[in-house]
Amino acid sequence: MTQMVRDKARNAESSKGNRRFLKYLFCLFAALLFLLSSAARAETIVAQVTVVSTNSISLSWTLSNPAVEQPLMAISTDSSFAANISTFSTGELGEQTTSYYGLSGNTTYYFKVKVSTESDDNYSDSVSTLTLPARPTPALFYEVNITSVTAQWTANTNSDGTVYIAETAVNEGLNESLSLSSTATTAVFEGLNADTTYYFGINAEGFTGLISGYSDITSTITLAGPPSDETYALVSSTGMSIFWNPGLNPDWTRYELIISTDNFGTVFDSTITPGNYYEAGGLKPNTIHYFKAAAVNGAGIKSDYYIFGSTLTRAAVPDTPSLGVPTVNSVQAWWQYNENPAGTEYFVQVSTAPDFTGADSGPGEWFAALTRNITPLESGVQYYFQVKARDMWGRESDYLYLGSETTSTGADITPPSVVDLQGGDNNWRGSASGYYMVHFTDLGSGLSYFQVKVTTGPDFSGTQVADWSNVVTNINADTYNTDWQLPADIFNSIQENVTSYVSVRAYDKADPQPNVSVSTDVFYVIRDTTLPNIENHAVSPSGWLISDPGVFNVDFNDALSGLVQVLYSASDQANTANANVLGWTAINSFVSSASYAADWGINFAALKDGASNYISARAVDAAGNTRTLNDVFRILKNTVGPAVTITSPAGGYVSALTAITGISTARNEDSAVASNEIALRELTSSSSFYYDGISFSSDTIVWFAASGLSDWSYNSSTVPFAAGVVYAALARSKDVSSLVTPMPYPNAIFQFDWIQPSVSLSTPLASSSVYEFNEASGAASDSGGAGLSSVEVYIQRLSDSKWWNFSSSLWGTVPVSSAVSGGASWSFTPGSALKGGLAHNQQYFVTALAKDLSIPANASVFGAVGSTFTLLDIIPPMAVTGLTALTGTSPGKIDLSWVTPGDDIGPLAMPYATFAVQYSTFAEAVFSTQSAQVSISTGVVLPGSMRYYTVGGLVRDTTYYLTLWVSDDAGLWSGSSPVATTMSGEGLDDSISGSVKTPVGLGVTGVLVEAINNVGVPVSTNYTLDDGGGTFNLAGIADAVYRVQATWVENGFSSSVSKDQIPMGYADVNFELSIDYLLASVSGVIPVSSQAAGLKTKALGGGGKTLGTEENNVTLYQGGRRVASARADAAGRFTIRNLIPGQYTLRILSESGEWKEFQLKLESGQTLEVSPLGTLLKKDMVYVYPNPSAARVKFHVATDIKPVEKHLSVFSLDGSLVKEAGNDDGNWIPSSGDKVYDYLWIFSSGKPASGVYFYTLKLKNLLTGETAKKVGKFAVVR
Repeated sequence: MTQMVRDKARNAESSKGNRRFLKYLFCLFAALLFLLSSAARAETIVAQVTVVSTNSISLSWTLSNPAVEQPLMAISTDSSFAANISTFSTGELGEQTTSYYGLSGNTTYYFKVKVSTESDDNYSDSVSTLTLPARPTPALFYEVNITSVTAQWTANTNSDGTVYIAETAVNEGLNESLSLSSTATTAVFEGLNADTTYYFGINAEGFTGLISGYSDITSTITLAGPPSDETYALVSSTGMSIFWNPGLNPDWTRYELIISTDNFGTVFDSTITPGNYYEAGGLKPNTIHYFKAAAVNGAGIKSDYYIFGSTLTRAAVPDTPSLGVPTVNSVQAWWQYNENPAGTEYFVQVSTAPDFTGADSGPGEWFAALTRNITPLESGVQYYFQVKARDMWGRESDYLYLGSETTSTGADITPPSVVDLQGGDNNWRGSASGYYMVHFTDLGSGLSYFQVKVTTGPDFSGTQVADWSNVVTNINADTYNTDWQLPADIFNSIQENVTSYVSVRAYDKADPQPNVSVSTDVFYVIRDTTLPNIENHAVSPSGWLISDPGVFNVDFNDALSGLVQVLYSASDQANTANANVLGWTAINSFVSSASYAADWGINFAALKDGASNYISARAVDAAGNTRTLNDVFRILKNTVGPAVTITSPAGGYVSALTAITGISTARNEDSAVASNEIALRELTSSSSFYYDGISFSSDTIVWFAASGLSDWSYNSSTVPFAAGVVYAALARSKDVSSLVTPMPYPNAIFQFDWIQPSVSLSTPLASSSVYEFNEASGAASDSGGAGLSSVEVYIQRLSDSKWWNFSSSLWGTVPVSSAVSGGASWSFTPGSALKGGLAHNQQYFVTALAKDLSIPANASVFGAVGSTFTLLDIIPPMAVTGLTALTGTSPGKIDLSWVTPGDDIGPLAMPYATFAVQYSTFAEAVFSTQSAQVSISTGVVLPGSMRYYTVGGLVRDTTYYLTLWVSDDAGLWSGSSPVATTMSGEGLDDSISGSVKTPVGLGVTGVLVEAINNVGVPVSTNYTLDDGGGTFNLAGIADAVYRVQATWVENGFSSSVSKDQIPMGYADVNFELSIDYLLASVSGVIPVSSQAAGLKTKALGGGGKTLGTEENNVTLYQGGRRVASARADAAGRFTIRNLIPGQYTLRILSESGEWKEFQLKLESGQTLEVSPLGTLLKKDMVYVYPNPSAARVKFHVATDIKPVEKHLSVFSLDGSLVKEAGNDDGNWIPSSGDKVYDYLWIFSSGKPASGVYFYTLKLKNLLTGETAKKVGKFAVVR
C-alpha cells in the first residue's frame, strides 16, 4: 500500500511533463498519418457495378483510408461526363458504396469516383453499365376504325432507340397474334375484323436483346361499319321484309332501324335488331315509307346512318262489295277503300267465266272512285265482277269478288278493242326499247294477232321506218293485256333525235271474215345514244388550304335529250373516282337542260383534312347515258392543328405517374408539329382547380410546355397528386402554321391507387388429402379503388419443386399461372392434363396471386398464401373395351393389341401402369388378376394409346380365351376386358422353330439361326425375334433331317452352338447359351412423319418373312446383315431389346423417305436411348439468362438429337478463355423437356468481372460425329 501511494505521488508530480510529452507524440502521429494518407491517395480507386435494374444502379469502391477520406462521385449518360448532363455528389466520410435511382431504362450510364480533396486526375477509371429495359405502359388506342386500330404507349423510362414489339389477338393470351416491331411507341394494326374485341400487349426489347415482358393487356372493340345495299321483300299493304348488306360486320352486330312516312320529319317506328334482317309490320297501305339504319358495335357505338331507298307499301284489297240491279247493257258496282289513301286507283274486271279466265268485259281502265257503271255489256249473258286496287307504283292488290248478274245475247260484228294506257312515250330512249301498255280485247270470237307500223310523222306521214309487222300472233284469247316491246329490228331502225310514231292493228277470229281495228299513233318513240360532254377548265389550287377555295369552271352539255343531272365526288385516291371521301353529290338537278355552264363549288367541310381530295365530275342525260371525268381538279385541305393522343396515364386508375406522355401527328408533310402543351385539373372538389405549377389552385387553365414533338412528355414527378382525387390531363399541339388542335382537347381522366389487393385460398384445405383435384378457390379483394383484374393460380410439385406449366402441360422450373377472373370469390377448375399429371400419394402446393386494374397493376405477394395437399387415387383405371387377339406367325404364339382408355373417369393419363393377361383353353375358365400368367410394366400411358404384346409358350394350333386388366400408379386394377379368342400359331409345315435364351431364361434377339442339310449347305436362315422369348422360325424346308445352328457375335467375335438330327416340322429346337450375357437394348424417338402408329419388332432372314419399309421404319444390322426391325408407335418411340453387346448399324427411315445409317456400340446391360433425326442445334432456342447477370447465369440449349456431347466456352472481349465446361461437368442440368439442357455458372471470388463476354455452345452428335455451334454474348454487372 505504501508503494502505491508513493507511485501516485510521483505520477502527480510528473503529470505536467507527461502532458507535454503526449502533445509531442500527437503531433508526430498526425504528421505520419498525413504522409500515409498521401501515399494511399496516390493509389487508383477501382469502382465496380454491383446491381442493375430498370431504374437503378448500385456501385462500390474501396478507399485507402476510410477514416479520413470523403468520396466525390459522378454519374452521367455521357462517357466524357459533360457537366450539363452529369451528376456530381459528395458522399459521407468513408462511404464506399452508393446507389442511383430514378434512372432511365435501357440506357448506358458511366460512373467514376475520387477522394473529394484530390484533383480530378485522381478519378477512378469510369465504369459503365446498361440498365434493363422497362415494361412499356399499356397500349392506348389513338384511333379505332372498322378494320384498323392505332395503339400507342409510352416508353416508360426506356431510352430512344428501344425496340417495341406490339402484339394483338382476339384472346387475352395473345395466341395466334399479329405482331409489329419498331422503335416507335405507336403501331397501326390493319386488316382487323369489324366489331371485334382485340387485346394488345407491348414488349420492350433491350439493346442486348433482353425482353421486358408484356405491358398490362388492354383491349378495344373495332367499330361496326354502316350497312348498305338494302333489299325489300314480301312487301304487302301493311308489312314487308327488309334485308341489308352487313358489309364487314360479323353476325353478332346489332342494327338500329328507324321508319318514317314523311322522310324522317317524324318517326313512325324504330327498333334495334340483331342480324341484317327485320320484319316490319303495322304499316300504312299505298304509302311511301322511309328507312335508315346504323350498325351498333359491342361497345354500343353507332356507325353512320345509311339511308335506304324509300319504298311503297302495296294497296290494300278493297272491301264491302255491292252490285246494283242490272239493265240490258250495264251493271252498277260499289266497294270501300279499306284504309287505302285518297287517290288510290281501282280496276273492275268483268268476265263470263266464274274463275275470270275469259275476256275482260269491264271498262279496261284504272280510276280513282269507289263505284263504276259497267257498260256496254252483251245482253243475256251472266257476268262475274271483281275489283282490285293499285298503289302509286302501279302494283296491284288481289281482287275483291263483287258477285254476278245476267243480261241477254247478240252476234259478233264488233272489231277488237284497243286499250291505250300508254299515253305516248315522252322518255328519251337510249339503247333499249321500253315496255308499252297498249292492250287488246275481243269478247266475241276472240283475238288472233296484232301488228305495228312506225313512221316519222303522225297519221302515217313522213318516212316509213317499218311497215306493218307482227308483234304477237296466235293470241287466241278474249283479252291481251301484257305490256310489250317493239321488235328489236324495228327499235334499232329508229334514228337518233327523230320522233317516230307507232300505230297498231288488231285482228279477231270472226269467220269467215275477221274484224280488224286500227289505232294510229298510240305512242311515239324518241332516241338519244350520244353521251353527254364534260369540258374541264378548272385549275387546282396550290398548297394546303385552310378555307373554301370557291368555285371552279367545269362545264356540261348534252345536245339531244339534255342533261338531267350533273354531279361531283371526292376521293383521296387519284384517278379512281371511287367517291370514298364524298359520295356523288348533285351540283344541280333539273328536268332537262342542254347545258350547265355556271361555275360551281364543293362541300369543303366534307373533304378530308390532311389529305389530297381528288374531285371527279359526272353528267347524266335524259336517255340514261352517263359520262364520268376523273380528277377534274385537286384540293389539299388542312384546317386544324395536329392530332393529339395522350398515352399516359392510360387508365382510370394508376399506381405511378412520373410523366404525362402522348403522341402528336402532323396533318400533312408541310405542317410539322411545332410544340406541345399539357394542363392538369382536379375534378373532385366543387372548385375543380387547375394546376398552376405548384398546386391545384388556379381557376383558369394553365398550359405547360411538354418536351418532344411527335412523341412528347411532361415530367409530372413533382405534381402534388393525392389519393382519392380524380384528375384530368389535357393536351394540345400547334403546328408550324400556328394551327392548334381543335377543341374539345384530348383528355385522360385518372386517379391513384397505391394499395395492393389481397387474396386468400380456401380450397383445397391445407395439409388435406384430396381424392380428386377438382377445384382451387378462395376470395380476393381490392380496397384501392381500381378493382380486381385477375387471380393467378400456381401449382408446385413438392417432390422436385417443379411448377405446372399450363401452356405446355408439363412440369418445369419456372412458375406459369392460369389466370381466372378476379372477384370477391374466385374458383379455378383444373383441366384433364393437370389432373392426369398428379401422381398418387404425392404432395402439391397451390398458391394464388391477385392483381388489380391500376396501371401498372398492384399485385399481392407471390407465395404469401397457399395450401399443401396430398393426392390419393382411389378410382381404378377404365377397363379395356376392345382387346384384339390374332393368331401369331410362329407356333404357339398369339398377337394381342388394345387401346388403353385411361385412368379414373377422366379419362386421364397414368404416370406408370401395369397390364396383366390371363389365357385359357377353356371358355368357362374363371379369370382374375391373381391367375394372370403375363405381367407387362410400362411408363407413362396416355389415354387412347395403342398397345401390343405377343403371348408365347402356348400349345400350337389351339383355341385360347384371353382377357386383360390394367393397374394405375396407385396399384388399382381396372375391370377385365371382354374375352378375346383366337387360335395359337399353327404347327409347322415345311419349317423348324425354336428359341435362343440365356442361362437365366431371357430370349436373345438377333441371333443367326440356320438349317444345314446333310452335305453342309444352309437351306434356311433367319434371326431370333424381339418377342421376349428369342424365338425363330426356319421356313421353306423339305422333308428331311437337319443340323440347326445358332451363331452370334460379341464385340467382333463369333460363337455358335448346334443340334443335329432335327426333322422338318420340329418346333422345340431350344438353345441355351453357355455365357450369361448382360443383354442390351436400343430405343429412341423418330419424327412422326417418319413412322405410322404401332410398334412391332420383327426378325428378318432368308427363310422368314422379310419386313419392308411399308411395315417397319427402324432396322438393325450387324456385319452387313439385317438382324431386327421395329415400327415406331404413334408418339414416334421404338425399342429393340435383348441384344448381345457389340457393334451394330441402326438404319432409320427419314422424313424424306431415305434410309439413314448410324453406328452403335452396345455395352453389356446398356439401354441406349437415341433420337437420331432432327436438328442438332436449335439455334433459336439458345440463349443466356439473366442477361445482364450479377451472381449467376444459365446457358440454355436445345436439340432434337440424342446422344450428344455438350461443350461450353466463355471468352472475354480480348479473346481470353474465361470459362470452359465439357460434357461431364456436373453443372449441366436437364431443363423443361427432353433434349433440353441448362448449364448453371455461379460466379465466385469476384470473377468474372463486370463486362461483356462472348460464349460458344457446341453440340456433337455421338452417332455421326456431326457438330454444330452457336456464338453469342452476354453482360456481367457486379
